[in-house]
Amino acid sequence: MPQKVRIALDAMGGDHGAAVVVPGAELSLTRHSDIEFLLFGDRAAIEPLLATRPALKAASRLIHTDVAIKMDDKPSQALRKGRWKSSMWLAIDAVKKHEADVIISAGNTGSAMASALLGIERPTVGLLNIGVEEAKGLEPVRDAGKILREGRWSNFRYAGFVEGDDIGKGTVDVVVTEGFAGNIALKAAEGTARQLAHYLNQELSRSLISKLGYLLARRAFRALSSKMDPRKANGGIFLGLNGIVIKSHGGTDAEGFAYAVDQGYDMVRHELLAKIGETLAPSPDPEVAPRLAGGAAS
Repeated sequence: MPQKVRIALDAMGGDHGAAVVVPGAELSLTRHSDIEFLLFGDRAAIEPLLATRPALKAASRLIHTDVAIKMDDKPSQALRKGRWKSSMWLAIDAVKKHEADVIISAGNTGSAMASALLGIERPTVGLLNIGVEEAKGLEPVRDAGKILREGRWSNFRYAGFVEGDDIGKGTVDVVVTEGFAGNIALKAAEGTARQLAHYLNQELSRSLISKLGYLLARRAFRALSSKMDPRKANGGIFLGLNGIVIKSHGGTDAEGFAYAVDQGYDMVRHELLAKIGETLAPSPDPEVAPRLAGGAAS
């Protein structure tokens, strides 16, 4: 277990770059004093932000590059435009070279590439699909479902395919999805939360009685707002890599980015990669059978 958790940050990624990354890193540092940051990006943009944050500056090392991958760049374009010198690539390379334990970027998902199952005894896992029937969905998803159904897994139970509405209902502990469908599902959920908040604000300010009702129930509304805040679930973990890579939402603010940093910290402290290897190891005990759902979610 490392004495310090070394976190590489793509300081130029996302919609707002260093203006969000640096204050987000500062927020996370107040919660985890044993972090060391490697900040990759334009010195001219980052140094003024560090100058007003002495604690963060003392815990950080700045590696300069003025090359950044734009949010609308295609991966093939990024390759042709000097990806090897970009803030994203240098941060990823730091993990590859064992100079950092985890990399966090809010940049272009396609150019960058889960859940840790933490604190749950044999969590249930479902594959996101357009239906629970085994014959439905894309071929790679059906193939993955077949492998999971036929395997013996000692550290988790496979519950079969799950649909979009199962995500919010908590049908399973972990929903696994390929990137395209997962991105749509996440953004649809975020949009629904914002739409609901907008409608509530409209109705609660419509009349004096509505305003009075809000005052009487404001603690409940604040609790609801906190639970539905997408920033608190920010940070997708890329699976299948020999290193921890976390993708933050590109449009998040400093608080949202701090939650992604917190998640990276937890993944290192809880030894995510080792636990993934242990979890996916088939059980030698024939009595430990998968949870065969027959295609049904539970």
